[in-house]
Amino acid sequence: SVNVWYTKENTANVESASMMFARNKTINILPMKDDQSFTKNCYFRAIPRPMYILGMTGHFHSRGKIFTVDKMRIDSATGNKVIVQENIYQSNAWGEPPFTAYATPIKLDAYEYIRYTCIYDNPTTNSYLFGPKVETNEHANLFTWFTPTYLDGTTLYDDAND
Repeated sequence: SVNVWYTKENTANVESASMMFARNKTINILPMKDDQSFTKNCYFRAIPRPMYILGMTGHFHSRGKIFTVDKMRIDSATGNKVIVQENIYQSNAWGEPPFTAYATPIKLDAYEYIRYTCIYDNPTTNSYLFGPKVETNEHANLFTWFTPTYLDGTTLYDDAND
């Protein structure tokens, strides 16, 4: 459970929450190239709408330049993906990425989801694929805390290549 609004006298404001762990495992940082961009859509398909994002943090390794998250919507008439709100999260610090907690949770209605983008610079002659070692691999991970809870607080994993 996450106590979104703390109160000693009343537990009515305590809401159960879960975390989504998303990974873009398709990244391939090419050698001698800057501003390489990789994007991943996170649909939260298992979560009923409306749902609320309580906080998030992103993670990449040392070649990461900027990590951003946008709130998106699929237009029900055209099927087009439309930005609803840009930069609901942003980081340029790979070593200590910020955690953003939202005083007013970000509501996702039907057809809404989030999209994250990581931009990398690679001045070396090496390529870097997704993996755990900062010296030889790169990351594109997003951790998002949300409600309503998923399976009584279970972590939702999103490794889909979308």
